[in-house]
Amino acid sequence: MNESATKFCFYCKKEVIDEKHYHTHKMWFVTDRTIIPASIRFKEQEVPIARCQTCYEKHHKAYMVVIWCSLLVGFFLFFRFKVGTWPTETFEVVFAYFLCGLGALGCVGILVGIWEYLFFKMINKIPREADLSKHPLVKAFEDQGWLSSKPNPKTALLGKPKEKFD
Repeated sequence: MNESATKFCFYCKKEVIDEKHYHTHKMWFVTDRTIIPASIRFKEQEVPIARCQTCYEKHHKAYMVVIWCSLLVGFFLFFRFKVGTWPTETFEVVFAYFLCGLGALGCVGILVGIWEYLFFKMINKIPREADLSKHPLVKAFEDQGWLSSKPNPKTALLGKPKEKFD
C-alpha cells in the first residue's frame, strides 16, 4: 500500500481525514462462556475510524447541550419557586416568563433533536457516527467473530469466524 496516498474521511468520502478527529469504535470478542452461573469472558478492542473535521462537527453539535441545559435549569427553577401559582409582583412575573421561555426552548430543542435523529442522514448527507456496518475494518473484524455491541452473558455465543456461504 502506498504510504503517501491521501486518506479520505469514511463518512463523507470527500475531505481529507483530520488526525485529531478519529472516532473510536469498541468491539468485543467472546473467549469463554459458562452457563451456571451465566458469565462470559471477552476481549475488547477499539477500532479507529478516520473522519474529517466537518463530519466531526456534524456528529457533535454543541447546540443540543445548550438546549438540554436550558430545559433542566428551567424545570429546576420552576419546581424550586412557587409551582402552580402565577406571580403578581413585577420581578416574579418577569422571572415566570423567563422560566416559560427556558421550558419552551428546551421542548423545541427536544423536538429538533428527535427530528435530526430520525433524519440525520438526509439532513447532513453522511451516516451517523455509530453507523459503521460498511466500514472495511469493522466488517473484517465482524467476519472474524468480533461483536459491535457488548455481549450479554445470557445470550452470548463464543466468538467464531462467520461462515461464508456460496
